[in-house]
Amino acid sequence: MDQVAKAFIAFFKNLFGTEVPSFDFDTNIMASGKTIDQSAFDNLIRPVSDLEIKEALFDIGNEKAPGPDGYSSAFFKSNWGKVGEDVCAAVKEFFESGNMLKQVNHTIVALIPKTSHSPSVSDFRPISCTNVTYKIITKILASRLGPCLSSVVDPSQGAFVDGRQMTDNIFLAQELVRGYTRKRVSPRCMIKVDIRKAYDTISWTFLKKVLKGIGLPNIFVNWIMECVTTSSFSISINGNLHGWFEGKRGLRQGDPMSPMLFVLCLEYLSRMLAIRTSNPNFNYHPLCSKLKISHLAYADDLMLFSKGELKSIKILVDALNDFGRVSGLLVNQDKSNIFVGGNIAQKLPSILQLVDFQQGSFPVRYLGIPLAPLKISVAQFSPLIDTVTYYFNAWNTKSLSYAGKVELIKSVVQGVQSFWLGIFPVPKTILDRIVSLCRFFLWGGKHAKVAWEDVCLPKEEGGLGIRDTNVWNNALLSRTLWNIHEKQDTLWVRWVNGVYLHGRDVWTFVPHNRDSQLMKRIALIRDSMVSKYPSIPETIINLGKMAHNGKLSSSKVYDLLRMKGTTHAWMAFIWKAYIPPKFSFIMWLAYRNRLPTYDNMVYLDIVNVCPFCKGGPETVPHLFF
Repeated sequence: MDQVAKAFIAFFKNLFGTEVPSFDFDTNIMASGKTIDQSAFDNLIRPVSDLEIKEALFDIGNEKAPGPDGYSSAFFKSNWGKVGEDVCAAVKEFFESGNMLKQVNHTIVALIPKTSHSPSVSDFRPISCTNVTYKIITKILASRLGPCLSSVVDPSQGAFVDGRQMTDNIFLAQELVRGYTRKRVSPRCMIKVDIRKAYDTISWTFLKKVLKGIGLPNIFVNWIMECVTTSSFSISINGNLHGWFEGKRGLRQGDPMSPMLFVLCLEYLSRMLAIRTSNPNFNYHPLCSKLKISHLAYADDLMLFSKGELKSIKILVDALNDFGRVSGLLVNQDKSNIFVGGNIAQKLPSILQLVDFQQGSFPVRYLGIPLAPLKISVAQFSPLIDTVTYYFNAWNTKSLSYAGKVELIKSVVQGVQSFWLGIFPVPKTILDRIVSLCRFFLWGGKHAKVAWEDVCLPKEEGGLGIRDTNVWNNALLSRTLWNIHEKQDTLWVRWVNGVYLHGRDVWTFVPHNRDSQLMKRIALIRDSMVSKYPSIPETIINLGKMAHNGKLSSSKVYDLLRMKGTTHAWMAFIWKAYIPPKFSFIMWLAYRNRLPTYDNMVYLDIVNVCPFCKGGPETVPHLFF
């Protein structure tokens, strides 16, 4: 164990505890973009109140791991009346003095294996467990910084910015890779960049200059940098702490501030690319020229786009290398790939020599989703099927009641599906396969006691409340339709307006054969919803009532689109909170006359006599009523 501990300590001390110089920071790059306005400036430095401290604490989940002091957020919450005054005093002391006790900022590094087989120390992901007092401070800083991001962060970045969604990046990336296998399309290029140890290697000097570059108050920058630069670490191996060393670079995964700070660091790259791609020698990717899109970023998932020519690609690669030199965020050459499309065969050797990346092949995974130049094939949905199958195989069906199986399907399996169903118009073959797996899991491979379409009805209509997968797919995709209608300022919607709608309304848009599967499905969903109301304006008004803070409720749309059943008064007596679910399930089967009573098993030539009273046939009414 000593040798194992030494290996981990040496690796992470080199990773976190090695200072990296920041070269050639160009203040003009940050000055080329927006800075925060005066109202945001004033809000960042307002005095911290006891209420703000309490809200920050109670926003920390009870299940979050404690830091080195061993006290969880649940302890502070349950004892707030006793310790609240001291906690408030400690937090206010930091904001007034600007100094952080190193004991407060000590960090336990928990190691999470990246795969089931992790033979090297580099195959473990470090998760930082910090003290609750530190988390309160950084949650306050993050809650103040968060609202500022949308005004200063480039639209190409989709992570941790209010009003932006990961799905927008996926949708746009899907559209940009379409047609890559056609030889008659104009040359185009996409570079999928893997940043080596992204969070862990950011230069602190670079971070501070970026924070000042977006106009943050000096005192607010100092608060952030005090939290970042006073960190120290011990490694947790099998529950025991090993080593102690100070941090010299990087952002801690698990720190509430880290995602926002990383986004701001990437803003330097966004502004650098905006300047470099304004060069007359640069030509945009054919589908990006209208909006001048050179890249898409979601946290450390980065993609670069240009025309498939040497001079344009060189501008992107040079910018990437210069960014790495100034920020400490270096490209992992082995895991980065370049994708080219169109008639580019003669230029390809020179391009590959320039970028020093392997040429990638489709489909390629981006944010967990396969991207392909053609329609996604059934085989490419195998990760979804594999995940659903994995969960079903992991659960011991013999120890689960029917009611327990229903809850697992509703809470876990349908949750896993929702990510994919909210992005793709999933083929019916895949949806049928998922339903088949769910049906087999619920009924144990036996003949289904109740038809699946009845199982998918709400409980008040005689079902179990499991969602119909096909309708749920459409309900989730309806959010994209609503976003195109409602969010005209997002990069994805602006792209759709420029490429597909051409100034037309999404409610009257007629897709062409060459349009993407997503846009075709959106049009079908739109027509289905419009058919429920007298007119398009009434449809929009009613959908607006289903939205909250601009987000359309998928559950309400599902209720609009689903098959309707008859409301049964008796269901209200079955599904009560005080009745154990397994008993409710038995009564549900009884009311449907689907219990294995003798009268339902006449095909087995069983004598139909009640085994209890011997006085009549065994039927559901006889046994229960």
